[in-house]
Amino acid sequence: MAEKEHSGLPYVAGLDGLRALAVMTVVLFHLGWSRVPGGPFGVSLFFTLSGYLITQLMISDHARTGRVDLKHFWSRRLRRLAPGSIVVVLAVTVLALAGVFTGERLRGDLLATIGYGANWRFATAGTTYAQLFESTPSPLLHFWSLAIEEQFYVVFPLLMAVLMRWKRLMLPILLLLAALSSGAMILTSSRNLAYYGTHTRAAEFLIGALLALVVPLRKEIAQRLQAFFAVGGVIALCAYVYISGTVHASDGWLYQGGLTGFTLISCLLIVAVLVPGPVRSLMSSRPLVELGKVSYSVYLFHWPVFILLNEDRLGFDGLALSLIRLLVSLCLGLISARVIENPIRLRQVLKGGRQASWAFVVSLIVTMIAVAGISTANSSALAGVNAPDDFVQFTLPPTASVIEPQRAPLKILVLGSEPLIESDIRQAIGDEIPIEIVNGVQEGCPVRPLEIASGECESLTAMAQRLLAESKPDLVVLSVGSAERTLITSLVAALPLLSDGVEPSNDTRIFSVSEQVVADIIQPLGVTPVIVVDYGSIDVLSNDIADAGMRISNLVSLHQPSAKILREALLLIDTELQGQDHRTRVMVIGDSTSFGVATAIDDMVGERYSVLWAGGRNCPLIEVAKVRWWKDVEFDMENCPTLNGGWMTALDSFAPSIVVAIASIPEQAEQMYLDDPEWYTVSDPKFLAVHDVAMTQMIDEFDSRGITLMLMNSPEVNGGALGGAPFSQPERVAAWNAAMQSWVALWPQIHLVDWAGMVKASEVIPGDLRGDGVHMHQYDLDKIIGRDF
Repeated sequence: MAEKEHSGLPYVAGLDGLRALAVMTVVLFHLGWSRVPGGPFGVSLFFTLSGYLITQLMISDHARTGRVDLKHFWSRRLRRLAPGSIVVVLAVTVLALAGVFTGERLRGDLLATIGYGANWRFATAGTTYAQLFESTPSPLLHFWSLAIEEQFYVVFPLLMAVLMRWKRLMLPILLLLAALSSGAMILTSSRNLAYYGTHTRAAEFLIGALLALVVPLRKEIAQRLQAFFAVGGVIALCAYVYISGTVHASDGWLYQGGLTGFTLISCLLIVAVLVPGPVRSLMSSRPLVELGKVSYSVYLFHWPVFILLNEDRLGFDGLALSLIRLLVSLCLGLISARVIENPIRLRQVLKGGRQASWAFVVSLIVTMIAVAGISTANSSALAGVNAPDDFVQFTLPPTASVIEPQRAPLKILVLGSEPLIESDIRQAIGDEIPIEIVNGVQEGCPVRPLEIASGECESLTAMAQRLLAESKPDLVVLSVGSAERTLITSLVAALPLLSDGVEPSNDTRIFSVSEQVVADIIQPLGVTPVIVVDYGSIDVLSNDIADAGMRISNLVSLHQPSAKILREALLLIDTELQGQDHRTRVMVIGDSTSFGVATAIDDMVGERYSVLWAGGRNCPLIEVAKVRWWKDVEFDMENCPTLNGGWMTALDSFAPSIVVAIASIPEQAEQMYLDDPEWYTVSDPKFLAVHDVAMTQMIDEFDSRGITLMLMNSPEVNGGALGGAPFSQPERVAAWNAAMQSWVALWPQIHLVDWAGMVKASEVIPGDLRGDGVHMHQYDLDKIIGRDF
C-alpha cells in the first residue's frame, strides 16, 4: 500500500486517482455537458477526502511528537493553497482592469476570495431576476469550495488539538458535529445557504475525519475485509458514475440528507483504493495519478478559463470549444503547479518561514491594491432584463416635439335618433375650427342598449362598437328625444301590474327604468368624450341625463341647447383635445423582452407613437399560476398583469389603438394553471386549449374597443446562458410560433410581426446580438425597431 512517505503519511497513488475523478466530474459539469449534471458530487468527494487526509495527518503528527503543531500545520496548508490561488486572483484582477471581466459584484467577489469567504458571499447574495440572465458569471464562483476548505483547516485543527487530550470523546463529538451539520442543511430553507454554507457542508469533512479514525492509513486492513471493501468499492464507483450522470444539483433530496448520504459512497471509494482490487488498480493508473497531482491547480484555473474562452470570443462552439478550454486549463494548471506551487510547497524557494510570510503579505497587499482599481459600475444590461415592477408610460424627451404640421379636424361621431343634430353642430361651430362628422344617426329609432336590433333599428351597442372602431372619433355626440321617451313608456307598460291597484300613470318604477336606460346607453361609448343633446321636454329622462353629466367625467349633458351653448361645449372639448398627445397609442404587453421593445419604439419612433409598457418580467400572455424553466426553478405568476386585471385598467385609462404582444420564455417554458397542479408545455392540448380561450377573450375585448393586436413571433435561441434551457429547444420555439400562426388564421384581424426574421436578418452569426440567447442590448434593439417597425 505504501509507496513512499510524504508529510509523515504513506503515499497512496489511488488517492490521487480519486482527486482526478473528482476534478473531472466538476470540470465536465462546468463545461455544460448534459451527461454530467452531477458535478457537485465531485466537490463532495473532495471534501470527504480532505477530511480523511487532514485527520490522518494530525493523528500522525500527534503520534510522532505528542502534540498537534498548529503553526506547522497552518504553514503547510498556506504553502499548499495560497500560491496558486493568489496567481489566479491576480490574473482575474488584471483581466478585470483590462475590461475583459466585468460586473458590479466582481470587486466584492475578489475581496471575498482573498479573505477565503467566497462561499458566504455567494450564499448570502440575493439573486435577482436580472442576474438569472447574466451571460458572464463570476470568474471566481468556484472559490466557494476552497473557502470552505480553508475555514475547515482553521477551525478543525483547534478542535482536534483539544480532542487529542480526551481521545475517548473524539468519536462521539465528531459524530455529534456531523449530525448537527446534516441537520442544519435539512432545516435550512435557502438552497444557496444550504449549498454554500460552511456549517451545512462540514458534515462531508467530518465523516471523512470519522473514517480516518476507523481506517487509519498506517494500519493494514484485515485480510478478511479486503475482498469485501474491494467489491464495495466497485459498487461505490458504479454508484458515483450513475449519480453524477443523472442527478442535478437542484434536486431537492440532496438538501434533505442526500449530500450527507453521498459521503458513504466517497468513504467506500477511499477505502477501496487502500485494498487490492479493481478500484485501486483503476485509480492508481498513471494518467489518473498524474492528473490527481495537479487537480488543485487545474481546478483553480478551469473556471476563469471557461468564462474567458467563450463562443463570442472564439467564434465557435461545441466539442471544439470544449477541447480548447480543457487543454488551456490543463496547461495552465501544469505550469502553475510545477513553476510556482510545488517549488513553494516543497521549500525549494522561500525556504524560511519569515521569507514565505513576507512574500504572502506583500502579494496580498499588491493584489488588494489592484482590486481596488476595479470599477463597480454596472455594465450595460441587456434590454428588458431590469424591467421595472410597474407599468411605464413613456413620454417624449424634453428636446423632442410631436410632429404636427397642421391641426387635424375635430372628428365627431353623431349617434342617436334626432336627425337635426348634424346640422345643429355645423351651424354652431361654423368655420371656427375644422370638423369632420361621421353620421350614425337612426332617425326615429330610440337609442336602445340591446345587443340585438329591433326591427330596422340597429342597437346602440352594436353601432357604437362598429363606428368607434372604424372612425376612431375624438368626440361622440349622442342625440335623444321623443323616440327614447316612447321607449321608456313602453318598457314601464310591459312591467307586471302592481298589486295595490296603482294606476300606470302614477307608476314610480319609471324612475328606475329611465335611470337604467341612461346607464346602459352611455356604457358602450367607453372613455371617448361624449356630449348628450336632449331634444325632449324636461322630465324623468332629462333629469337622469343631467345627473349622468355631473357624475361622469367624460360626459357633458345639454338640454335643448342654443347654438351658442352647443358651440361653447364643442370648443371646450376641442381645446382640451388640442392640448393632449395626438400620437397613436401603443400598449406593449408580454415578458421582459417586451420592455426592451417598448423602449425601442419610444426611442426610435416616439414622435409618432405614445407608448405604454404593461408587461412584466417572465410574464406570459395569459393568466397562469406558475411558470417553470427547468426542474426546481419555478416562478409564481400572481403579480403578472392579465386581461381581467391590470390590462383592463390600462385599456380604459390609456385607450390604445394598438397592442403589441411579445413573450417567449414564459410561453415556451412549462406552465401550471389555476386549480390544476399539473405542468404543461406548448405541445400539450391543455396548453393550447387554455390559450385559445384566453385569446378569444382578448380578441373580443380588443375588437369591442377598435384595438389592433400585433403578435411578435419568437426567434430561435442560439447560445448564451439560456441556450441550453428546455424552453430554448427549437421544437418549443416552433410550437409556440405555430400557435400564434393558428390564431392569425382564426382571427385575420391579428397582425403577425415576423420578429424572428428581423432578428435573423440583423445577426451576422445566429445569436451574436443576444448576450444570453434571448435579450439584446438596447442599442441593437433600437436599430431593428427603427428600421423595421
